[in-house]
Amino acid sequence: MKKSRFTETPIVAILKEADAGGGVKELCRLHGISEATFYNWKARYGGMSAQRLHVDNGPEFLSAAFVAWADSAGLAIQSIPKGEPNQNAYMERFNRPYRAEVLNLSLFRNLAEVREPTHWWRIDYKERRPHDALGGVRQPSASTTMPKVLV
Repeated sequence: MKKSRFTETPIVAILKEADAGGGVKELCRLHGISEATFYNWKARYGGMSAQRLHVDNGPEFLSAAFVAWADSAGLAIQSIPKGEPNQNAYMERFNRPYRAEVLNLSLFRNLAEVREPTHWWRIDYKERRPHDALGGVRQPSASTTMPKVLV
């Protein structure tokens, strides 16, 4: 089965564009998807608004304050299954460079401020860096280009 290049978040965003009055054919052309894909997504993800946080079972993710914050932000908490250390290793492998290369560089006042640098960092992390699993080969994406920003 072919893995989609879209995750749940951009799929829901595309569906919301259509709900806001964007023409389906135009959205499909703009995002490089077929109309059949769009309608499959609509059947599967239509009406979704809540995001999920994938977390390990650490005490920082079980506290009442964290659970209350996630609930107030409309976020569902999904913990990894107990006894699945490989999933935790996978998450920690992602979290370490994300903290070092995005979160530790700036003081963000809210989630909106962190979304833009996170978006571009994920593109770099997933598509521009050499992948060990591919023998050190990069996996370029023709549809995305990172803007040059002077800070």
